[in-house]
Parts: sequence; structure tokens; C-alpha cells
Amino acid sequence: MRVHRLRLMALLVVLALLQGCGKAQPTATPVAPVASPVPDLGGGEIAFVSDRGGKPAIYRMNADGSGVRHLTDSPASDFSAVWRP
Repeated sequence: MRVHRLRLMALLVVLALLQGCGKAQPTATPVAPVASPVPDLGGGEIAFVSDRGGKPAIYRMNADGSGVRHLTDSPASDFSAVWRP
């Protein structure tokens, strides 16, 4: 059951990121890859890694895809997101 929920959350992350504002349009610009979506224990937020800023960094967003926030700003690349209590 938990694996199915995590897969569903990961799918929702990808769909939310691809949706953007309004109807998705075909584009020649590649979409930044998203890796390691991790829902928080309450299910209200998702942490994920994206290279939309030029190098892999950790982002956080609401489960519905709104409120995307860039969390890390280090010279090194970030490769995984983890929730800590």
C-alpha cells in the first residue's frame, strides 16, 4: 500500500511539473528532469531534485503542485531529498 502511494505521489509530481500554467504546449525546450520525489509523512508536501536551475538542487512543493520553492544553494550538486523530523 505504501509503495503504491509513493508511486502515485511521484506521478503527481511529474504531472504537476509538466502541467505548468494552463494547458501544456509542445515545446522544443526540454523539461528539467525530476528525480527522487519524496512525500512528507503527512502527505502535504513533496521534496524532489531537479536541475531546472542548471545543476541538481533540492526543491519543495505542495502535494497539488503549487508553491514550488528552491531549497538548496550550494556549489555542489544535490542528488537526494530526505525529510527529517
